[in-house]
Amino acid sequence: MFEQSQTTESRLPYYEYTGPMEQSPNDHRQHRLIHLPNGMTVLCTHDPQAESAAASLTVNVGSMSDLPSFQGMAHFLEHMLFMLTLKTLKAAALQTNVLLADEVCKFYDMYYSASIMKLAVVGNHTLDQLTEWAVSKFSAVKDKGDTSLKLDSHPLGPNELGKVIFYETLEDSNEIMLVFPVPNAESKYR
Repeated sequence: MFEQSQTTESRLPYYEYTGPMEQSPNDHRQHRLIHLPNGMTVLCTHDPQAESAAASLTVNVGSMSDLPSFQGMAHFLEHMLFMLTLKTLKAAALQTNVLLADEVCKFYDMYYSASIMKLAVVGNHTLDQLTEWAVSKFSAVKDKGDTSLKLDSHPLGPNELGKVIFYETLEDSNEIMLVFPVPNAESKYR
């Protein structure tokens, strides 16, 4: 139930969800769900009590996509994401290392695709203004189809599960992390 529309200021195209949206009776904000022409899904939220505007983007690329020889690549790109251009990305990586720059570009080209990304934009601005910003700033992200990592089995097997790991910290720290791997339940949601 998405209908084609265009932004009020720049007349840029997007698709707006016109069906009913479930919303808590306690949520007095206004929401607009849109798809950009490149396939990216965006939720714009007008919050009159917000003091500023903010954006949050999930790219659906993580450490499981890292190459064994370049652990941390997804995290590195996460920090550089809002530079938005591969040219800028390559220039920044080149300052560090030429080989790294090439690998960053390959990794970006392989996994980063608009149609697997989700964006949330919230602010005290009108829904039209938030939509304008989302469409004008994020429509340039290329859609390469579904580039998400497909795993044949759960990433944590017998060699990784059931272990107790002891370590000594360099600083005083009282922290524990418990990980409970569960099967993917995405298919159970409507």
